[in-house]
Amino acid sequence: MSKLFVLFLFAAIIASLGVAAESRCSQPIESGICFGNFDRFAFDSNTGKCTEFVYGGCGGNDNLFHTLEECQSACENVP
Repeated sequence: MSKLFVLFLFAAIIASLGVAAESRCSQPIESGICFGNFDRFAFDSNTGKCTEFVYGGCGGNDNLFHTLEECQSACENVP
């Protein structure tokens, strides 16, 4: 019984990780409400690629990455 519970728990954790990445990456690209000028990266769901954009420094959403590699790792080729 405990082996079945551990297997179920492991499957649930793996599934939730995929859902979190999917929801983060499906959010629109938002520059935020402030007026800073920071180069950041976000996943563009229309092209299926990470793209650079100017982030204002505050606000926005979770589709915000400091590096292209971080964005690609989280969003590109996610099943």
